[in-house]
Amino acid sequence: MAARGMRRGFSALQRAEIAEILPQLVVLRRFLSFSALQRAEIAEIVERTERTVLDAAFQCSSTSRNC
Repeated sequence: MAARGMRRGFSALQRAEIAEILPQLVVLRRFLSFSALQRAEIAEIVERTERTVLDAAFQCSSTSRNC
């Protein structure tokens, strides 16, 4: 019941922002359950993947060919 009253205390915009943030927090919580070594390895993989995706997007936008 307290949660319901608390929920009404937020504006529609705040509830939308919270709804957007909560899934990210779940991912973060799962991520933090890994050891420091595992988190470092995951971060390295994510960084490498993001770099690859960005490189591919840049190359695609830099050429006159359709990608």
